[in-house]
Amino acid sequence: VIDTKQADIVEVEFYPYLKLADYIPKNVKSVFVHHEIRFVRNNRFLEQLTPKPKDIAFNNLLKKEEIDYLNKYDIVITLTEEDKHVLKSNGVSSEICVSPAAVSTGSKPVIPWNRSLVFVGGFGHGPNVEGLSWLAEKVFPLIRWSNYPNLHFKIIGKGWPEHFLPPVNGLKVVYCGFVNHLEDAAYGGIMLVPILSGSG
Repeated sequence: VIDTKQADIVEVEFYPYLKLADYIPKNVKSVFVHHEIRFVRNNRFLEQLTPKPKDIAFNNLLKKEEIDYLNKYDIVITLTEEDKHVLKSNGVSSEICVSPAAVSTGSKPVIPWNRSLVFVGGFGHGPNVEGLSWLAEKVFPLIRWSNYPNLHFKIIGKGWPEHFLPPVNGLKVVYCGFVNHLEDAAYGGIMLVPILSGSG
């Protein structure tokens, strides 16, 4: 496709596709968008365990491989300044640019909390399912919902099956699906962002 279309630049996203750098012709500019630094995620995972020396050695090998592949790209794009700093301080020599994942919307006056909790993310993205499941299993059971009457939890994003969350006594769950105007659907609510992995 690159040859047929005579591409000037190729953009690659997500860690599993990092090794595509080996297949991009040297005369074509290459950009990698790093949504999640995998060696940071792996380190966080290992911190929860009692790793054996071979686990640590394998983790270090994966980290070196990730950095080596990032250095095959002309430009690496991160979503935060912190991620840029982490990559630079760990030996990434490719140019690194930061492109925050944010949407600029018009300003609205601040309104009082409307008793809604809001989660945004589609069911088709694994980290969303992971995060919402964690919230339902680990956090919601710790809350005395009867102390907060008339609360409702909006799940905004396409694909969520009705009754994905187990029933929570005292909390009404509203599955909104895809919404055309997120700024209106989430207005006045408290955003819950349980991201354990991935980004978005």
